[in-house]
Amino acid sequence: MINLHPPLTGLPFAGAVSLVALEVLGCVRRYKERVSLLRPVLIVACIVGVMAAFLSGYQASSRVGELSEATEGLLAQHHSLGRLVFLASGLMGAFFFVAERARHGKRLMYGLYYVFLLVYAISTLVVGQLGGDLVFGHGVGVAR
Repeated sequence: MINLHPPLTGLPFAGAVSLVALEVLGCVRRYKERVSLLRPVLIVACIVGVMAAFLSGYQASSRVGELSEATEGLLAQHHSLGRLVFLASGLMGAFFFVAERARHGKRLMYGLYYVFLLVYAISTLVVGQLGGDLVFGHGVGVAR
C-alpha cells in the first residue's frame, strides 16, 4: 500500500504559512474585505489538511519496523505533538467561527483564535522538523 503521509504533511505547512500571511495581509486596510472572504475557506482547508496528515500518520507508523529506544521516544514525541496540531487546528477553527457569529465577546473569541493560530503554526513547524529528523536522521519509514 502507498504511504500517503509524506505528501499529505505539506498541507498543514502550507495552511499555516498561508493563514498567517493572510492575517498579516488583513492588517492592511485595503485588503480587509478580500481577506474576510478567503479566511473561512483557508481555515476549513487547514483543518481538513491536518486531519488527512494526522490519519495518514497512523497508516505510516503501522509500517515501521523495530526501532531503537531513542527513536521510539522521538516517534512518540512526534505523535503527541501531532495530536497538539490536530487539537489546535480544531480549536482555531471553532473560535474563528464562533467569533464570526458572536454578538458579545467577539474580541475575546478573536483573541483566542489568534492564540490558537500561533499554537497551530508553531506546532506544525516543530512537528515537521521532528518528522524530517525521524526520516532523514534515523531512517524511519525508509525502505532498506
